Amino acid sequence: MTRTPPSSASSLVRSRPVGAGHWRAFLAVARHLNFRAAADEMALTQSAVSRQVSALEKELKVALFHRHARGLVLTEQGEILFRTASEVMNKLHTAETLLSDGTTKPTGEVRITSLSLDRATIS
Repeated sequence: MTRTPPSSASSLVRSRPVGAGHWRAFLAVARHLNFRAAADEMALTQSAVSRQVSALEKELKVALFHRHARGLVLTEQGEILFRTASEVMNKLHTAETLLSDGTTKPTGEVRITSLSLDRATIS
């Protein structure tokens, strides 16, 4: 029986999938063009926000920001993603609002009927 050599440790480590937090971090950084301001908005550390954005860039295989000593600038791909992701988040927010409004505000027709009894027939 032939044994295959064990894989390297790096190939065994699976990266965590990109989730909603990564998208929120990207949107916050894109709005502020500043990791610190985005981190403050999200109540996270600057490092955590930076890691989330880097993970998104790695997953998408594209740079979303030009990083300069004086700040950040969205790349062309970052601009496209920012517009699209903003529209998606707005639509999700609208859907959540519509769903929650539907559960708290009943709609439809209400009919109330009653029997009319003559007092003379009751005695």
